[in-house]
Amino acid sequence: MAIGAAHVGMFGTAESEGASRELAAIGCATEWLNSSRLTLVGVHTPEFSFEHDVENVRRALQLMRIPYPVVIDNAYAIWRAFDNHYWPALYLVDAHGRVRQYHFGEGEYERSEIAIQRLLSEAGVADGGESVVSVNANFASPGGAIVDRPRVYSAPSRLALNEWALIGEWTMGRQAAVRNGLTGRIASSMPIADASSGRRWRLASPSSA
Repeated sequence: MAIGAAHVGMFGTAESEGASRELAAIGCATEWLNSSRLTLVGVHTPEFSFEHDVENVRRALQLMRIPYPVVIDNAYAIWRAFDNHYWPALYLVDAHGRVRQYHFGEGEYERSEIAIQRLLSEAGVADGGESVVSVNANFASPGGAIVDRPRVYSAPSRLALNEWALIGEWTMGRQAAVRNGLTGRIASSMPIADASSGRRWRLASPSSA
């Protein structure tokens, strides 16, 4: 890997539902860092014969709008170098090339974000970004929020000033809203530049239904 402060390597198959969710989620989880010292690379290691087709992989990645490079590992060379055995698998590597953390399967996004921030801080990057955004606004999705249960949300036809709404399937906790799947987004009338791209928002006090 190139010299930097932190490296993220993600093993998966672009045509696997679980791995594709992870590929997209990791892209969302790291885009807020916006650091030239962070390297994010996906590794497509095929599980089935049809997944060796490079054109199929390219189409799948374009549909998912993956914002980082994905290496085709048809010969399992990178897979064997990491002695990896799982799809998906996430590896965090520090500036000295040492694997500092790994995670197998989906989830643990906040833990991974915190670990990346730590690696950037250790390497002297002054601002590793914020993993959550403070929100003091009124939640406007019809029907309100259902706390701690997945739900498909929608936005009203019009948002009043400082209102916000979820679109797609989300799980609303008492402190954070977490997007489920690839298509969820946030509609907002607040003056926040990246309101539509955040994956996890800190909430002031979600209502419950």
